Amino acid sequence: MGSIAGTPFFLVKTRLQAQAARAIAVGHQHKHSGMIDALRDIYVKEGFKGLFRGVQPQIPRGAVGSSSQMVSFAYAKETLHEKGFFTNSPLLLSFFGANLGGVVMTFCLNPFDVVATRLSNQPVDAHNQGKLYKGMLDCFYKMITKEGASSLYKGVLANYMRLGPHTVLLLVCWDQLKILEDYLRR
Repeated sequence: MGSIAGTPFFLVKTRLQAQAARAIAVGHQHKHSGMIDALRDIYVKEGFKGLFRGVQPQIPRGAVGSSSQMVSFAYAKETLHEKGFFTNSPLLLSFFGANLGGVVMTFCLNPFDVVATRLSNQPVDAHNQGKLYKGMLDCFYKMITKEGASSLYKGVLANYMRLGPHTVLLLVCWDQLKILEDYLRR
């Protein structure tokens, strides 16, 4: 539900970040002066449905992100503990497990982020249909067949630099709160 609710803001963010001066512009350019103007303009020109352009990859992105993050975090912590690392430091165990969780999550999410960006920023025709891609699956197919599978990992390092610290802070704090809860229940 959060992925769906956030789609209009992802759409606006993508379009605003892609805007550039005519001399250096690359790709399709939307002309919005800010967030409110963009939301209003999209609604007027593309309708309510237009605000949710690119929602298709946002839904699996949310599911893939959460599951890959939690599973890899738990697995990393378990493996590190079994191998004798950080057995006396739950904080370090959480920290290194969360770092691995951030790497795995980034690699799982990046394809959906790239596809969502392309769907959000593509030009539309008079019927508000995307001119480049029919939807998520069409975008995946065209990217892989025309640009190769590596195209799904454009910006992966920058994405990790954004998601990694978030994942570490979130999971380390969560783990420490669980330890505190266990202590308080005794």
